[in-house]
Amino acid sequence: MCGIVGFVSTRDGFDGSEESEVLRMAKTLVHRGPDDLGTWVDSKAGVALGHSRLSIQDLSEAGHQPMVSRDGRFVLVFNGEIYNHLELRNEIERLTSVDWRGHSDTETLLLGVELFGLEKSLRKAVGMFALAVWDREEHRLTLARDRMGEKPLYYGWENGFFIFASELKAIKGSSRISTDLDTTGISFYIQYGYIPAPCSMYRNVKKLEPGNLLELGEGSDPESLRKRSFWSIDEISGTGIQSPFEGAEEEALSHFDFLLSRSIKGQLIGDVPVGAFLSGGIDSSLIVAKMQQEAAGQVKTFNIGFESDEHDESAHASAIAKALRTEHVCLRVSENDGKDMIPDLVKVYDEPFADASAIPTLMVAKLARESVTVSLSGDGGDELFGGYSRYDSTAHHWSRLKRLPYPLRNTVGGLTEKVMRVSDEPFLWLSKGILRSGSRYSSAGELLWLAIRGSQARHIGELYALKNASNRRLDILNVDFVEDSLEKTYYGNRLPESRDEVEKLMCIDQNLYLADDILVKVDRACMASSLESRIPLLDHRIVEWTWTIDQSLKWRDGYGKYLLKRLLGRYLEPSLFERPKQGFGVPIGSWLRSGLRDWAEELLSTENLQRTRVLNSRAVKRYWNEHLSGKVNHQYRLWQILLLQDWFGREQ
Repeated sequence: MCGIVGFVSTRDGFDGSEESEVLRMAKTLVHRGPDDLGTWVDSKAGVALGHSRLSIQDLSEAGHQPMVSRDGRFVLVFNGEIYNHLELRNEIERLTSVDWRGHSDTETLLLGVELFGLEKSLRKAVGMFALAVWDREEHRLTLARDRMGEKPLYYGWENGFFIFASELKAIKGSSRISTDLDTTGISFYIQYGYIPAPCSMYRNVKKLEPGNLLELGEGSDPESLRKRSFWSIDEISGTGIQSPFEGAEEEALSHFDFLLSRSIKGQLIGDVPVGAFLSGGIDSSLIVAKMQQEAAGQVKTFNIGFESDEHDESAHASAIAKALRTEHVCLRVSENDGKDMIPDLVKVYDEPFADASAIPTLMVAKLARESVTVSLSGDGGDELFGGYSRYDSTAHHWSRLKRLPYPLRNTVGGLTEKVMRVSDEPFLWLSKGILRSGSRYSSAGELLWLAIRGSQARHIGELYALKNASNRRLDILNVDFVEDSLEKTYYGNRLPESRDEVEKLMCIDQNLYLADDILVKVDRACMASSLESRIPLLDHRIVEWTWTIDQSLKWRDGYGKYLLKRLLGRYLEPSLFERPKQGFGVPIGSWLRSGLRDWAEELLSTENLQRTRVLNSRAVKRYWNEHLSGKVNHQYRLWQILLLQDWFGREQ
């Protein structure tokens, strides 16, 4: 795991400061790669590349980057791991005689680029990666990002200057790229707590989408950028549905066992110690069980425990670790421990990022790094095997809503919204009655707004976007920053032709929530401690196969992860893992009323809110007072606001 940086000047020549500049950029990513720093500059061509290295495979100088191909044509900076690179070496050796410099996967990939070209090499590769290749013959820079988006890659363009980096902090350090705010990115963040690719907080900086290549050809304007996909969830979901797995349930179970064993065996590769996160849930427990089967010795596992019983799974994790006979370490943390991590959030994530489970993820990564350099996790199980209850609730809601023709629903919803502007009391009274009958929504206003906007949904994707949003009404944003479009663009454009409605929602989450929230959280938290994270369930061969199996093997009797549970039952007694989903969260709501109250009130002061000019201070104050009173739990909405305010404070 490493950090990559670089830039190309397509208009003006270099002035001699480029090597120091690219080295400075690389140093901002030293947490991603503390073992080595390297640069490569071609002043005549106007290109500079930099690399910070975390040595995992081949700890010697032979793995140093930027790496130049043996024929001198290509220069590569690479972040990630190619798990099947030894197989690729064997294939290469059958085609040509090779005198290898070392045994790094970077060298394997670079020779593959020479022989097969970059895109074909990436199609052959199993792994996670973000990379840049400079073609000295064609004067072409190509960026690429792995299929699922495990590794990050940002890029920016302004006045003939193109720049890229693993993290936004390296780009922000360059004076050549302006940092004007992107109103769309802010609007997306306020609604969902993360910013989906290709957006960022800055207008001139983008994120490369998973499974994409970006080529910078000769030219001095953005038109010379060419982007194309070499793999996508949308394509493989459609292909899988059209070519279903035809075996019986037991055959599917055995094949999944084989696929997961192969994935984990490949991800145990490396010249450093490997461990695993063990939350006590189904996904991580299965990964650890299979690791124990494949590893040469006892697996080290790591877990965080909380003082709050509502959020504490440490007892479950310890019981599973005992049953699987791992070397288990659990660190119990307090409210003060969580509070102490908050200043790190903006520094680690660069952008506002409101997934509160980032706090325990940072803690468990730091704990694991004391013993290992690589840690496997169970992420991806929910999105691949239907683990979220919101899938079922949204599908049920949509099945009732779609009975009414869209023109009728849209008209009634629009008229109701206009009437509410005059008086919403009758509607709030009705909503309160529904709340008393057992709705999960926190306030009558929230339920009412969802009902109105949901009635105007054109399809289940738009309804799902509304149900997932923490801030549906966008009343906390000043009007200049409102871009109410996520449910009409990202969610609307990524709705596949699937066998059922739940499958459509899983496809949306694999494209959006998994890539832009879950994987962002894990990568930045782990790399902040120079820990490489690996995710066996996201082996693309497993992902592709999950789209061929019948939905009943994922979702059955109102519950997800059917196949995962069946396979885990081969290693553990069901009583150890059959329990309601708990999640890896923290009690933000109660913390904001106690230990974090002073911090929050400072950020939400009238002076600070007016300084940022983005938030509607009156609406924000209303939500804060309602939360403090205990009448309504606005924890998710307020957490997003607070981290945005904290980010602005550090930017100024």
